[in-house]
Amino acid sequence: MKEARPGAVRRRWSAGLTAVLAGFVLLSLRAEVVVESVAPLSAPEKAGLAAGDRLARAAVLSEDGRPGEWVVLSSPFAWERFEALRAGYGTALLEGERNGTPVNWNLGPGRGGLKVCPGRKDVRMDGCWERVQAARSAASESRWPEALSALEKAEALAGDLPTEVLPGILLERGNLLRKQGDLAGAGEAFARAAAICAARYGEADLWRAECLYRQGAAAWVRRDLAAAEPPHREALAARRKAAPGSPDEAESLNSLGGIAFARADFEGAAALYAEALALFEKSEPGGVGSSKVLSNLGSVHRNLGDLSEAEEYVGRALAIQRRLDPGSLVLANSLNNLGLIAHERGDLSKAESCHREALALRERHDPEGPAVAASLNNLAGVAESRGDALQAEAWYARAVVLMEKKAPGSLDLASCLSNLGAVLGAEGKSARAREAHLQALAIEESFAPEGAGAAGSHFNLGMEALRTGDLKEARSRFERSEVLFRKAAPGGLGLAGALYHEGLLDLKGGDVAAARALLEEALSIRSRLAPGSLAQAEAMRALGGVATREGKRDEAISWSLRALDALDSQMGRLGGSHEVRAEYRSGVFPFYEETMDLLLSSGRGEEAFSALERGKARVLLEILGDRDLHRSIQVSPDLAREGRRLDRACGRVLEALAESGEEAGSAGFKRLTLRLSELRAERAALAVKVREQSPAFASLAYPRPLGVEAVQSRLSKGTCLVAYSVGESSTRLFAVASGGGFRAVVLPVGRDALGQRVSAFREAILEARSPARSIHRVTARGQDLYDLLLGPVDAIVGPSRHLVIVPDGPLHGLPFGALGSKRDGSFLGALKTLSVSPSATAYVELGGLLKATSQDGAVAAFAYSGEEGTARPSLAATLPEARELGRLGRECRFFQGEEATEKRFREAARASSVLHVACHATLDNRFPMNSCLLLEHTLDGRPEEDGRVRAWEVLEEMRIPARLVVLSACETGLGSEVAGEGLLGLVRAFHAAGAPAVAASLWKVEDSATARLMGAFYEHLGRGAGPSEALRKAQSALRDGKATGLPLPPYYWAAFQIYGRGEG
Repeated sequence: MKEARPGAVRRRWSAGLTAVLAGFVLLSLRAEVVVESVAPLSAPEKAGLAAGDRLARAAVLSEDGRPGEWVVLSSPFAWERFEALRAGYGTALLEGERNGTPVNWNLGPGRGGLKVCPGRKDVRMDGCWERVQAARSAASESRWPEALSALEKAEALAGDLPTEVLPGILLERGNLLRKQGDLAGAGEAFARAAAICAARYGEADLWRAECLYRQGAAAWVRRDLAAAEPPHREALAARRKAAPGSPDEAESLNSLGGIAFARADFEGAAALYAEALALFEKSEPGGVGSSKVLSNLGSVHRNLGDLSEAEEYVGRALAIQRRLDPGSLVLANSLNNLGLIAHERGDLSKAESCHREALALRERHDPEGPAVAASLNNLAGVAESRGDALQAEAWYARAVVLMEKKAPGSLDLASCLSNLGAVLGAEGKSARAREAHLQALAIEESFAPEGAGAAGSHFNLGMEALRTGDLKEARSRFERSEVLFRKAAPGGLGLAGALYHEGLLDLKGGDVAAARALLEEALSIRSRLAPGSLAQAEAMRALGGVATREGKRDEAISWSLRALDALDSQMGRLGGSHEVRAEYRSGVFPFYEETMDLLLSSGRGEEAFSALERGKARVLLEILGDRDLHRSIQVSPDLAREGRRLDRACGRVLEALAESGEEAGSAGFKRLTLRLSELRAERAALAVKVREQSPAFASLAYPRPLGVEAVQSRLSKGTCLVAYSVGESSTRLFAVASGGGFRAVVLPVGRDALGQRVSAFREAILEARSPARSIHRVTARGQDLYDLLLGPVDAIVGPSRHLVIVPDGPLHGLPFGALGSKRDGSFLGALKTLSVSPSATAYVELGGLLKATSQDGAVAAFAYSGEEGTARPSLAATLPEARELGRLGRECRFFQGEEATEKRFREAARASSVLHVACHATLDNRFPMNSCLLLEHTLDGRPEEDGRVRAWEVLEEMRIPARLVVLSACETGLGSEVAGEGLLGLVRAFHAAGAPAVAASLWKVEDSATARLMGAFYEHLGRGAGPSEALRKAQSALRDGKATGLPLPPYYWAAFQIYGRGEG
C-alpha cells in the first residue's frame, strides 16, 4: 500500500497500523468523493492530495494522534461537514485511493483549498449536485433568480439522499442570498440548516455551530444586533463543548466582541477580543486569526480615544497580514481601520492611501458588496474633509446605492445616508439633506437608539438646523448628540463636535463663560486625538473669539497663532490634487486674515506680515519643494504605465468638456466634471506612491514662510516688496524694503469697492486705445489708484529701483506699470522695474530656481500661424514677433506652421534658456489648470498631439530649465483666483515646472504692437538687462514712440508683466 507525502502533523501511532486499518475499511467502503482541484500552498496540497484522488472517509486526530469519529464522505456536502468538525485547527486523517490503490493522507490545520465532486454515478445525487453547480455558476454572473431556482430543485431532490445533503444545500442558499443582498432570507436558510443539524447530529454538533455562526454573521452585516447575538452565542456554546480552545471558538468570541463594540460596550468588546486573541495565539501564534483580533482591538482603542494604542494594534495586524494573507479581505479590513485612525488624526493623505488600497482588495472579492460601499463611504469622508464636495457627494451616493442593494435597512446604510446628508447640507441642498438624516436616524434608533450612530445623526440634523437659521432646534439636536456621545463614545471626536457647536451657540447668545467651558472641553479632546488638524484649529479659533469678547486681546492673539500652527500641520498631511489643496487653502484663509487683523490692531505689523506669508501660495511652495525629489525618483514601469493611462483619460475628459458646450448646471457638465474629479484624485494618489519611492521622501522639508527680517535680507539692493491682503471692508498693505524699511497699513477700501476701481481703470485703458484719444481718464484713475495703493508707503517704495508686487483679489488684474504719480505725472512702469509674485517666500524660492536654469542654452520660439477657415483665427504677426528673438545674439530655433506642435514644444522646453510662445491661448475659469496654449495639432488622434499645452500638463509633467518663458498670447497672466493661493493658471504652471520668470499679459493684445514690444524687449535682454528692466525699456519705447514713430497709450504696452524673478 502506498502512502502519500505526509503533511506536517504530529503522529504518535504507526503508519503501518494506519495502512492496515485503512486497507481493511476500503474493502467494504467505496470512495464516494473525487478531488476536482487543490489550491496552491493549501493544507491539502501540502498533504499530497491531487486532482483525481478519491476520498472515502475522514477523522480528526486527537492530541495523541488517534482518529476520532470517522465521517463517511458519502457526498461533497459530507466533506463540508467534516471541515466544520475540524474546527479550523484539527489535524486529520483522510482515507481513499489513487488510481485504484488505497492511500491515506495526513492533513494539517487550516480550512479550504480542496474542491470536490460526487465520485460515483447516482441519478439523484448527480442531479442534485448538478443543480448546485448550476446555482453557483448563475450566482457568479448575478443571475439570482436562476440560481435560486436551481437550488430549489436541488432541495426537492435531497429527500432520500445522505443526511448532510439538505443542510449543505441550505448553506448554499444562505450564501447565495447573502451575496444577493437578501440578508434576512440568508439568515432563515442558515437557521433551517442549523435546526436540521441539531435534530440529526445533536446540539453540540460543529456543523450546526457553523450554520449558527453564518446566521449570526448575516444579521451582523445588516447590523441587527438583537438577531445576531443569539446564534453567535449558541455557536460559541457548541464550539466550547465540542472543540474547546479551537480557532473556531476564537472566531465566535471575535464575532461577539464585534456585537459588543457596535453597542458601544467597549470594555466588554475588549474582554471578548482578548479571550479570542489568547486562543488564536495558542493554536497559531502570530497567525491570521490573531491579526483579525488585533485589528479589532485597534478599533476599540480608536473609539476610546487612544489613537496611539489603536495604531499600534492595527500596525501589528497589518504586518502579519501582509506576510501571511496578502490580497485578502482581512488585510482590507485592517487597512480600513488604519485609514480611519489616520483620518481622525487629520492625516488625510495617509487615510486616502489606506482606503484606496482597501477598496481595490474589496472590489476584487465582491465588486458590489457592502464592504466596497464602506470603502467608498470612507473615501468620501476624506474628500469631504478636503473640501472636495463634488467628489464626496458622488462617492457617498454610490455607497448608498450599494448599501440599499446589499445591506438594506442596516446601520452601515444609515452611516452612508448620514454622511451623504452632511455634504448635501453643506452644498445648500437642505431638503435632501434633512431627508437623508431622518432616514439614517430612523434606522439607527431601530437598532441602537442610544448608540453613536444616532448621536451622529442628531448632530447632523443640528448642523442642518444651524444652516437654515433654526437655532433652537440646532441647540436641541447638539445637546441630544452630546448626551448620547457621552454614553456611547465618551472622549471621542463626535462628542468634541457637539461640544464645539454648543459652545459657538453660547458665544453667539452672549453666554461667554458657558462658551469657554464647552470649547475648552472640545479642544482638550481634539488636541489629544487629532493634534495638528483643522478640528483643533477651529476650536482654538473659537476660543480666540471668546477671549476677544472678554477683552483679552493678547490671549486672542495667542489662540489665533496656535490655530495657524495646527493648520500648517494639517496642510502637510492633506494630500489630494493641486486644485483640491488650493481650494482647501482658500477655505481656511479666513483664519490667517483674522490673525492679521488682531495683530495689526495691536501694532504688531511684522507678525501680521508673517501671518500673511504663512497663508500665501503654500501649495506652489510645496510643488517647488518637490522638484528635486521628483528628479531623483526612478518610477516603476507599473506606476509609469498607470500614470500615462490617467493622463490620457484626463485629456479625453478635458477635451469633451472643451467641445461639449455644456452649461455649468447641466447633467452632462456634472457627469464630466465628476469624472475629471475622480481621475485627478487617482492621479494625486498615484503621485503619493511615486514620491514614497524616493529615499529622500521621509526627510523632505518644504520651504518655510519668511518673516520681515528674512525677506529684507534676501531682497537685492534697491528692491522693495509690497504685499496686499484684500478683505471685505478693508485692505491690508505691507511694504518691505531691502535696506530695512517696513510699514504695515490698513487701507479703508474692501474687495467690492476696490474691484470697481480696478475695473474702471481697465475700462479707461481699453477705451483710450486709439492714439488719437485722450488718455486723461487713464492718467487720473491711475494716479488715484497709486495714491490709494502705494501712497501710504511711498516713503519706502519711493527710493527703490525695483518693485515686487504681491497682489490679492482684484489687484491680480491691475496693470501696476500704468499707475502714475501725481508728483511728476510719470507712469510707475517708467520709474521702476516691476515684477509680480504670489508671495514674498515664493519670490525668494523662485530666485533659487535661477541656479538650476540654463543661462547660455538655445533659445526656442514657437509661432502659431493659423490658416484661413480654421477654428483658430490667424495671428499674422506671430512669426515676425518670434523672429525678434534673433536680437538676443544666440542660437535660436524657430518652430512655425506644422513644426509648432505640442511634441516639439515639450522637447524644446527641456533644453532652452529662453522659451517664447506666440499663439492663441484659452482661459478656463471653471477649471483654471485646463487653460492652455494653442499650437498646431496633428491628425494622429494621440492626446499628447492635440495641440493644446494645458496648464496641468506643464505643472505635472514638464521640467523647464528656461530662465525666462514668454507667453505672448491673450490673457496668459490671468487665471482663477483662490484665496491665499493666488491665481491658478498658465503662469503658475510654468513657475512650478521650473521657470523663475514668466512674461504674460492681462488682456487681449494687439498683435502688431506686441511684435514691436517683443523686438525691443529682446534687444535689451540681449544687451544684458534682466527681464523686468528689458520690459521697462521696451514699454518706454512704445510709450515714447521710439519703436513705432508714434507714442502709444497704455493699452498697447501695459498688458505685459513679469511674474516671478524679474531681475535675473
